[in-house]
Amino acid sequence: MYNNSSSPLSLYGLYITDDFDRMAKFAFAKDAIIPANGFYMVWADEEDPTTGFAHANFKLAAGGEQLMLSDGFSLVLDSITYGTQFDDVATGRCPNGTGNFQFIGQPSFNSNNCKSDTNNFGNSWGAIAIYPNPAISNFTFDTEGTLPVDKITIFDCLGKVVQTVAPGIEKSVSVRTLNRGIYFLEFFSLVTGDRKKIKLVKSGVAD
Repeated sequence: MYNNSSSPLSLYGLYITDDFDRMAKFAFAKDAIIPANGFYMVWADEEDPTTGFAHANFKLAAGGEQLMLSDGFSLVLDSITYGTQFDDVATGRCPNGTGNFQFIGQPSFNSNNCKSDTNNFGNSWGAIAIYPNPAISNFTFDTEGTLPVDKITIFDCLGKVVQTVAPGIEKSVSVRTLNRGIYFLEFFSLVTGDRKKIKLVKSGVAD
């Protein structure tokens, strides 16, 4: 949690929960204070408290669920309903405390979510081109920037994952096993957490 003010902020009297129907699930202690322009860490792991860190009485699901900060009754101060999470890729607000929730690349434990450098990569791919489209057996992709594409997930028109590819330095992807139809390619980068979807038309028959 982040305090973007110039004064310490007490969390006493506030609650966090992973169940919107049970707003007062975890209560902050009297000594729970976020320093001015500082951070307060909460481990959602159902473990006993440790020195310097609070431990919530619930765990967050990697497959997606919800999280809320409130007064425990009716006033919601912040909340998020999130989807599937990935190893070593954090979700947070950028700018801290005010921006939209987004994938922010590497976990930002007790530190700024918005990294000033991205390992010399740009902060997005820019335009992504795929060709040929329609594709018969393979497609090739190109990006405007140098941000790497770490994973491509292919969805059918019903949203089902039909293929996952880790392209590496190669930019050619085989779609020989896919049936004729319309698909959506989701490009993903571990560096920034960026995602972008592009429609692909598969022609010909599956091998």
